[in-house]
Amino acid sequence: MPSPTNAGELRFSPSDWPDLHTRLRVNDGEHLIVGTGRNQYQLWLPDPTREGEPLATVIPQDKMTPHRAEAAMRFWHFTRGHAKPATALRHVRLVNTLRALDGHLSGASYRVIAECLFGSARVDAEPWKSSSV
Repeated sequence: MPSPTNAGELRFSPSDWPDLHTRLRVNDGEHLIVGTGRNQYQLWLPDPTREGEPLATVIPQDKMTPHRAEAAMRFWHFTRGHAKPATALRHVRLVNTLRALDGHLSGASYRVIAECLFGSARVDAEPWKSSSV
């Protein structure tokens, strides 16, 4: 939606955003899809917005607020050509991957690595050969 003031730095300029895939104007506003793969964003602009107008983000206050705020920040980074910061889950997975690699390079068995990452109780809770751990 257009920003109520001109103080905003993010401006509506889809022609400058990387990988504009879809731009559809319908009766409820304008819908855009920009980006590719993991850097893809769906935007809905309920009010007519002209090229170059400052944008504001409206985030409803509900249980999804933290996720929407994080997505808004990722889009902000995307429009500036910055690398997308990892989500909290992705960060945890990357750290665990490095921990598993360290264990493997040190000669630890898969079971020992799993116990270090997930705890003995979780590893012991399922048959090892068919475990999802």
